[in-house]
Amino acid sequence: MLRHRRSSAFQDTLVMVMAGGRGERLYPLTRDRTKGAVPFGGQYRLIDFTLSNCVNSDLCRICVLPQYKSASLERHLRLGWSFLRPERGEGIEVLPPQQRVDEHWYRGTADAVYQNIYTLRQHAPAHTLILSSDHLYRLDYRLLLEHHLQAGAELTIACMSADLGEARRFGVIQASPDGQVIGFEEKPAQPKPMLCSPGRALVSMGIYVFDTQVLIDLLEEDAAQTQSTRDFGHDIIPRMVRERRRVQACDMAAAQGERGFYWAGYRVGGRVLGSQHGPAGRAPGFLPVPAQLAALHLAAGPATGPSRPDRTEHRGGRLAGMQRGGDRGGQGTPDHSLTRGGDRLPGRGL
Repeated sequence: MLRHRRSSAFQDTLVMVMAGGRGERLYPLTRDRTKGAVPFGGQYRLIDFTLSNCVNSDLCRICVLPQYKSASLERHLRLGWSFLRPERGEGIEVLPPQQRVDEHWYRGTADAVYQNIYTLRQHAPAHTLILSSDHLYRLDYRLLLEHHLQAGAELTIACMSADLGEARRFGVIQASPDGQVIGFEEKPAQPKPMLCSPGRALVSMGIYVFDTQVLIDLLEEDAAQTQSTRDFGHDIIPRMVRERRRVQACDMAAAQGERGFYWAGYRVGGRVLGSQHGPAGRAPGFLPVPAQLAALHLAAGPATGPSRPDRTEHRGGRLAGMQRGGDRGGQGTPDHSLTRGGDRLPGRGL
């Protein structure tokens, strides 16, 4: 059994960001880099959205699990996200395949976490938050954690509604009125609609909160199954639902409320496609800027939980963040100057 070391549920959460996919749908952008390192908006990378959400949610113990062509991603994390403070128990740890448990590379999302089960035991968090590095969205993960704790769940899945035509690209959830997941299908050909909205389905966002001890037990049992594909959506979650474990669905659009909710998939097929969800289908009024996070994070004290205000105020002003160092071995340098409300603030020594 794990011995948890922190008092706050939010402090006692370890984030694991899946960054190991080949990214065929983003080719040729992924010809020389992993998905999370694909440039967005000139100076950002796709993973910045996920990491920005983490820091805004006061979740600063983060592990990134890359696999293919990860040099660009590691360089970006080193130059743009080094402001997290180890003395506060914060930081981003990059965990490529190490063949710690067998001779294979990561064979699926569940296997990526299983191969780093040593790290889970070393950090001993009460909860583990599983995220993806290639989604564009704005989300306060504390809302998901609060739902998980209040429901007494072993697993809570962040979800949203989608048109039936789009739903077949996701894991489709059937949930009872109290949020208990009673059915789950990964990318079904015929998605089951919601009872309250026949033209739409409830779908997984690929964001999961597990009780860590439950997660470890499930991963060890799944590793012994020769027929498993080592994937959360295909194996771990369906099994938990079949066994009637305490699996909850949390509708993040409803939970986020007036704070605004935005989520988009990102792929290339002659054009960039997205699935937007938010007020009037508008794009978000923010960009995830590492330097802005750095300047305000360093000025902030230790996290105090969900009542703490948003330390980055994404929507205020524009910031020159990472200068493009390129993926050809350039030494891109972060510009840590900050522009907010028309006032240019000097950067901090990061």
